Amino acid sequence: YTIVIYGDVNGDGQINIADSSTLALAIQKDIALSSAAQKAAKLVSRSGLALVDYNALVNVIQKKSTINQVTGKLS
Repeated sequence: YTIVIYGDVNGDGQINIADSSTLALAIQKDIALSSAAQKAAKLVSRSGLALVDYNALVNVIQKKSTINQVTGKLS
């Protein structure tokens, strides 16, 4: 089984600046993410990874919003 923590793009169990860096690299197509990491990164868009996902993740890191870990949606 694979457990997905929404926002934890690098899979270390924490949501922090390392996740936003990883997501930025993935959006720029400098790295490829696993399917679990892609699911963790898709906070807004539901198709491909996009800048809106990055901005949402930064807002979570800055504690301007939170992620519902059941639905994966921001609140």
